[in-house]
Amino acid sequence: MIFLSYNWKDHVAAHAIDVSLRGLGIDVWIDFRKLDPRSNIAQQLDIAIRNCSLFFAIQSSQRHNSAWMDLEFLIARKHAKPILQLVT
Repeated sequence: MIFLSYNWKDHVAAHAIDVSLRGLGIDVWIDFRKLDPRSNIAQQLDIAIRNCSLFFAIQSSQRHNSAWMDLEFLIARKHAKPILQLVT
């Protein structure tokens, strides 16, 4: 499973990558489909990242990461996950 991290301002690119990866049969964790806002978000992120095989971050060269992306990067590093960064 690939964990897809992105700034909401980059949602168009993130959704396109999600569709492409799922079209190849790859399981993708992405917030709009998998995150339950009524539950502990940080805990959900930790579980999802811990269980992923790749942490894939979409980053804009024009913006800073969101606080959530910063947390996701910290969790990925904590669990020693391979990180792939796409700068748009």
